[in-house]
Amino acid sequence: MNPLVALYVKELKGIRLVGAVLTVATAAIVLVVLNDAADGGIHLSMALLILPYQFHHFSQLKSSRLNW
Repeated sequence: MNPLVALYVKELKGIRLVGAVLTVATAAIVLVVLNDAADGGIHLSMALLILPYQFHHFSQLKSSRLNW
């Protein structure tokens, strides 16, 4: 097999894993929001606002360490 094809296939598998993890994380956040919304806590649309900011912000850090 061509080394470039092997690398491409490896990258596709990695992207597939990231997509699966993000899907599970999104589902978990939606379930938490649904649970809180049933108790009168927060609105259902909060999951759609929190998730993109969370992954966008933490994926573009200047350093590898988080400074709280």
